[in-house]
Amino acid sequence: MFPDAFLTHLNPLKSDHAPLLLKFLSSSHTRRGSKPFRFEAAWLTHESFPAFLHQEWNTHHDWNNRIDHTVKTLLEWNRNTFGNIFFNKRRLLRRLNGIPRNLLQGPNTFLERLQVKLWSELDQILRQEEILWYQKSRCKWLKFGDRNTSYFHGTTIVRRRKSKINKLMDDNNNWITQTDDLENMVTSFYKALFSKARDSAAFTLSNAFPQLENEELLEIGSPICDAEILQAVKQMKVLKLLGLTAFKRSFLGQKVSLDKTRVFFSKNVSFSVRESISAALGFQQTGNLGKYLGILAHHSRVNRSSYQDIIKKMIQRLSGWKARNLSFAGRLTLTKSVLAALPSFTM
Repeated sequence: MFPDAFLTHLNPLKSDHAPLLLKFLSSSHTRRGSKPFRFEAAWLTHESFPAFLHQEWNTHHDWNNRIDHTVKTLLEWNRNTFGNIFFNKRRLLRRLNGIPRNLLQGPNTFLERLQVKLWSELDQILRQEEILWYQKSRCKWLKFGDRNTSYFHGTTIVRRRKSKINKLMDDNNNWITQTDDLENMVTSFYKALFSKARDSAAFTLSNAFPQLENEELLEIGSPICDAEILQAVKQMKVLKLLGLTAFKRSFLGQKVSLDKTRVFFSKNVSFSVRESISAALGFQQTGNLGKYLGILAHHSRVNRSSYQDIIKKMIQRLSGWKARNLSFAGRLTLTKSVLAALPSFTM
């Protein structure tokens, strides 16, 4: 009921009990500085993001310049193209709420098409909002459900409110409560901490740590292989682990298995083009892609004959003597049971 309430212990006066001061409203407003750059996973849902990122990433050859340029252009793209998710959501809801009132006056083809288009845009915005709150919640998504509920909103807001300093005690045992004084106190402390020359005490580290074997010493200077890099990337959490540049693993893409990947060419592709593409990609050629989720991956137009085997199996199961001796309701029940088992049997 009072999320900003906080309790303060006052100094005792005439009594040996310290009075308690309970404030229900915070008297200080949090001043937020410039936010550090974070790669937003919701950007990946935008249709123009892959082409934009590919273009900006290849602008510079040096790694540091690439990172700096990409961060700068991503912030501009987020502000000018992607936009604010919550503002876009409110704008779409206002437009969708106004269309039914106008349709009450009579049918309008333009408004009906606009309504379908806005529904599609709203679904995309809701998906982006769900990804945003998931990324901010810092909790296990599947443990508490995969819906955009108030739980994930609350975990983010509560953590933000807890990460606030109301007062600090200085060197003279005085409580500092003013925002400007708190900022100066913290800044001065860390400036002095990292600038003062402190007295060092000599001590020996011999036999303080276990020694490395000769094989381990040789591995220290050995180059890092691709298998070690791949193993380290796989151990990362997709959306929670930040790197030196605040880019998450979702920015890096997915690894393609060369052993399981096949490439299919139509009859219009020449043999030389097939060989060159297959060699460049490292994929094996195939004339049949097989099944995907139990369904054949067709290479031409799908027609009735494509699923003739499934229809044939169903007819064979329903044409037995049991079907002929059942009533209409019984045949309907038998048909439903056969249809329910066909997907599992096919897959």
